[in-house]
Amino acid sequence: MKWLVELIKEIPNKLATSLVGILLVIFILINSYFIYKITLFNNIENFLRYSVIIFIIILSALMCIYFYKTIFKRKWSSYIILAIILTIISTSQYFLIVNLNKIFSTVDSMNKEYITYSTSLITLKNSTLNTIGDVKNIKIGIINDTNSIEGYIISREIINENKLDDNGKNTIIEYEDFLFMLNDLYEGKVDAIFLSSNYHIMFSSIERFKNIVDETKIIISKDKKMAKPDIINQPINKAVTEPFTLLIMGVDSTYGGLTKNAAFNGDALLLVTFNPMTLNATVLSIPRDTYVPIMCFRGRIENKIAHAAWYGESCMIRTIENFTGIKIDYYTKINFAGLVQLIDALGGINVDVPIKFCEQNSYRAWGRHTICLNKGVQALNGEQALALARHRNTLLRGDIQRGEHQKLVISGIINKIKSINSLNQVYNLMDAVSKNVDTNLTTNQILGFYNIGKDIMAKGQLDADENIIGIQKLHLSGYDKTIWDEGMRQALYNYVYYKGSLTDVVNAMKVNLDLKNEELIKEFSFSINNVYIPEIIGKGNYKVDYIIHTVPDFTRNSKTYAINWADQHNITINFITIDNTSPEYRETFKNDAIIYQSIPYAYRVDRINNEVGITLKIVKKATTPVPINCLLEQNYNNPSCLIPDMTDWTLDKFNKWVDTAPGSFIVNKIMLETSDPLYDIIKAGLIYEQSKLPGTKIIDIAELTIKYYELLD
Repeated sequence: MKWLVELIKEIPNKLATSLVGILLVIFILINSYFIYKITLFNNIENFLRYSVIIFIIILSALMCIYFYKTIFKRKWSSYIILAIILTIISTSQYFLIVNLNKIFSTVDSMNKEYITYSTSLITLKNSTLNTIGDVKNIKIGIINDTNSIEGYIISREIINENKLDDNGKNTIIEYEDFLFMLNDLYEGKVDAIFLSSNYHIMFSSIERFKNIVDETKIIISKDKKMAKPDIINQPINKAVTEPFTLLIMGVDSTYGGLTKNAAFNGDALLLVTFNPMTLNATVLSIPRDTYVPIMCFRGRIENKIAHAAWYGESCMIRTIENFTGIKIDYYTKINFAGLVQLIDALGGINVDVPIKFCEQNSYRAWGRHTICLNKGVQALNGEQALALARHRNTLLRGDIQRGEHQKLVISGIINKIKSINSLNQVYNLMDAVSKNVDTNLTTNQILGFYNIGKDIMAKGQLDADENIIGIQKLHLSGYDKTIWDEGMRQALYNYVYYKGSLTDVVNAMKVNLDLKNEELIKEFSFSINNVYIPEIIGKGNYKVDYIIHTVPDFTRNSKTYAINWADQHNITINFITIDNTSPEYRETFKNDAIIYQSIPYAYRVDRINNEVGITLKIVKKATTPVPINCLLEQNYNNPSCLIPDMTDWTLDKFNKWVDTAPGSFIVNKIMLETSDPLYDIIKAGLIYEQSKLPGTKIIDIAELTIKYYELLD
């Protein structure tokens, strides 16, 4: 029985030893994981990290020794002390691990190795095709670029999986260009086409396809998760302590992040060079309408640089490298919709809004979702800041001015980040960044920016009232030019850069990248009475050394003008005369008017086949029509003597109609102001209601009232 009594006395000691032993094992495991997490932060505070690792190892050894001695002492106080110490340290380390893991995961997720590509087979809204089972005996368009994941690879998989081309079931037509294919769909030359599922974002900025989401429908879609192409995902073997280039792309996406779809709409392009040794950066905002050769278009034809984004990041990078001659080391793609989340996570930003304007929200919606801002300093939430960064329709300098507004938003974000004082804010900010940023910077390279920030602080340059980094603003000067777009089959605005401006901009970049020595300024004038304004390189008066000659609108000019123009440009013109018996003849044409030209307005002269030349049709002199007398009873029901449908008329058109309308009646005009909730920003300045129904006899009315939307300033 004595041995049993001794055994019972030993139970509390063994239980305490077991419990504390479990705590010690947990402590050692947490320490090991903590050490592992610390090692992930390469080249960040190496001395501190190694010191912490050594301290943890020594602490773990001391805890093991103390535990070993406690077993022999068998004192409850020793067990309790050891248990408290292990619990406190383990809990503290767990808290640190959670935060370190959050930071590392956020940084690591910025380089999205895999992307979910998505392709859809689409048709027009009024088509009888609704399901994949309806796709029989039709013409289907597909891009012929075998390297295009969303345009060709996934499209072919959909074709094979659904046997769309077996035994001549359908006719598959290959295209070299997305726009030619999309235009053929609209014109009924094909019945359905394969496009990226992000197609409504890609093409809705084009006037002809602005309502593409309402004019088309999806028959079938397929998603496929794949690694990004090597050209945009391969690691660059250089440290961020060396001079580097970074392309920042602001993109539109309807998805809640950047893990889906490679194709996008390149709304904002910033080419940055940074020299960590001099802490100097150059920033060039590339206008989205810049007219350059697109490396992924057939024949590398020139077009708006924003359209290179339709083929993904690799096409955009190669296009910019081609026209600037600057090698792009890294890229960062930022989802504009994510900008809303990021700014809201910061609690908003303060910006001096330069103009009064209205813009769509992040989902490209108008109506009650319209974002309207007044001029002046104000706090902006995410939606308002995005509206400022996007808006350009009413800007006198278009995309150039919008680039300046985007810099205001970036400055507002940087200033707000300085005031972060909440861990919850940090978490929200990191969450927004991880979802809406994609880059080819490796995790170690991103973490390497810590040392650059540390150097800035060590050199005493971190001051609340001064810029942390010397930023040299660059400007790509150029001129506006309307050029016929063969893919869209319409004349579009383009921005043609001056070669001299590009040369100066590229030289400044190369100097900052240590690829070229800076030219010394031998003469410098200075006056204490004049405020020094830093030079913006690339902005100034440059010689027009690259003139793109285009075909004029001959229907607005005379035959003599056409002959003189043809002589000046050495172009053959063929005239065809149309008499008043021709179906093409219209009484509204002026005498000897040019009514048709075979080469469209704004077509590039250097692309005209001079063996064919340009054909112009001219009408013979027409007799002046006798005006209809609406006061005569026999003419009461003549279309010219009835009230027309004035919906969507401009006031100018209405006033001209009133001046020429027969009869005598009172006219009232009622304006709906922009502050009214029913105001439609899209129809600013247009008539939306008339007091007399269309078709009413003018002779019968005594008063006419129209209502119109206020015209924006």
